[in-house]
Amino acid sequence: MDYAYSHLFLNYSHGFARRSLYGALFQSIPFISGRMALLLGYVQVLIAVILTYAIFARHFLASFRDVLLFCFFFGGCGLLPHLGLLYGYLDVPLFSLLMITAFVIHFGREHYAVTLILVSALTVIGLLIHEAYLLMFYPAVLVLLLLRMKPGRSSKVAFLLHCAFVACAFFLIIKLGNASIDATTYFNLAKARTDIPISGLVFGVMRGSFHEQFAAAVHFYLRPTTLLFVAVSVLSALPYLLVLLTFLSVLVSELRLQDSNLSGWVRKLTPFLLATPLLLTLVGFDFMRWLSSVCIDITIVAVFQFCFASHRDQIRRAFGRIAEKDWFVAGLLASIIIGPFGVVMGNRLTERLFLFSTSVGIHWGWKP
Repeated sequence: MDYAYSHLFLNYSHGFARRSLYGALFQSIPFISGRMALLLGYVQVLIAVILTYAIFARHFLASFRDVLLFCFFFGGCGLLPHLGLLYGYLDVPLFSLLMITAFVIHFGREHYAVTLILVSALTVIGLLIHEAYLLMFYPAVLVLLLLRMKPGRSSKVAFLLHCAFVACAFFLIIKLGNASIDATTYFNLAKARTDIPISGLVFGVMRGSFHEQFAAAVHFYLRPTTLLFVAVSVLSALPYLLVLLTFLSVLVSELRLQDSNLSGWVRKLTPFLLATPLLLTLVGFDFMRWLSSVCIDITIVAVFQFCFASHRDQIRRAFGRIAEKDWFVAGLLASIIIGPFGVVMGNRLTERLFLFSTSVGIHWGWKP
């Protein structure tokens, strides 16, 4: 938890720095206690839950089968780290931002250019909260924008300008987002504002190069124990992941764009776009966090189409047929049993198995 809470103390008081927008909201608070930090975390979770229910829940009340679908999508083990746990502290507001962006895309469906302007602004906010938003949740935004693209050259040009704007914003944040003071000084100033343990790694990572982060990630993932725990983490979640991929397969086959000329290549591109969060494995240790982002992106696109697509009745029938299968119920139960994903690896079930194995004298040399 110390790593997650440390982001509360990143701000712009010492110059422009990456990941500082969220902490800047609380910059005027001279001292943040552990109780206050926990309360802020729960408020963020509450906002995410309210947005989920306000935007999507009412569309899943038609039948018990639809309720099961809602439980699978928003109660799945791939989503719970962001809605029910606080370990990925900044991920909670990022998830809320994704929900708001999806709503804007739907609400502005008749005014594509205005929608792109609003989505551009929301995306920059996401990048200022955490630059990893570009690969974590923005791929789902891209897919939704492609689904709502209107026929004609002007819409394509506007979409490309939006992508160029986001790319420029990302590179400027990466290039200029180094604090003007060294990490140790920044860390000590942050410690003076709280009584909770915080991580110096948060303040040092802003000055780390891609090459350094890549080398550290490679060293971490090539350890036999790491590979073992990652393999166990993925295999234990396989029933849930296979059901989710089935929904993705149906979703791709049912894609219908307003610009029919784009349908073919968007069908081919969508699975790759939604899998891009896994690229963060190259620079970050949080494998299950990146896998969870893939699950969230697939979920948001699937639910968006279920609720708002022009041919949503056809999609609902297709999803309903999946929900009637025994293996869907098995996947839902498996998701509940294994519990939410961890951040680096594991899930609630593997965590308990690990604790049991260590209690009987098996020592793995690593805690998942």
